[in-house]
Amino acid sequence: MNTAIEYQYLSSHDHGKYETTVARVQKLFLDGWRVVLGLSGKDSIATSVCVIEGLKRARAMNADVGPLYVVTTDTTIENVVLHDYMLTLHEDIYAYAIENDLPIECRVLKPALSSQPLVEYIGRGKLLRTPETSSKSRDCAYSWKIMPLKTFLTDLVKKHQTEKICSVSGSRDDESLKRAASLAKRHETEFAPVMSELGWTMAPIKNWTLNDVWQLFSNIDDGDIESYSDHFDQLKKHYSAGNG
Repeated sequence: MNTAIEYQYLSSHDHGKYETTVARVQKLFLDGWRVVLGLSGKDSIATSVCVIEGLKRARAMNADVGPLYVVTTDTTIENVVLHDYMLTLHEDIYAYAIENDLPIECRVLKPALSSQPLVEYIGRGKLLRTPETSSKSRDCAYSWKIMPLKTFLTDLVKKHQTEKICSVSGSRDDESLKRAASLAKRHETEFAPVMSELGWTMAPIKNWTLNDVWQLFSNIDDGDIESYSDHFDQLKKHYSAGNG
């Protein structure tokens, strides 16, 4: 690990985990990785702030780095308000990329038509699959979310003619015992890409707490940290409403 890059910003700022995470992502781009980030909720949004800043700093050192792909999967039965909010962030990211000359592409992925929930339910008369009705707890998540991403990653390998495609997630150990176990099983870390069923993956905010995530948004609101969007107040309202 390049310690100079890892800590070059820590001396002048008081946002330790943020700066360390940004530096790791910066190194990822400088090492020639193409990065895919799934945008779906508060943790991945926090990750996106770090990843886009990491790309920006890397591009200041090498204009050939990137690109970054930001993807959101539309399963067609997700929370409509939250999904629309993700698309608003796509627009913010696109505008920020244009303004700062960053190689970022935003995409919406969908399951194969035959796997879409309403096609199965209406067209085939099958019971809608959920963790409660499916024989395997991962069944619906795999065909609705993981498979579209795997297909997209495979296409990128062909497009860029390289295996150095890294899927970056907002997964955190602190999120739940199940999530921590899954990360440990895949040997996924915040430090560097590891090989998994999706290909190369990395969890840059793996060691962040929930407080770290919300503190990042507070720092953005206070103007202490630059971000691509000024719509994060909507995120807070959404989660506040969801938690009563």
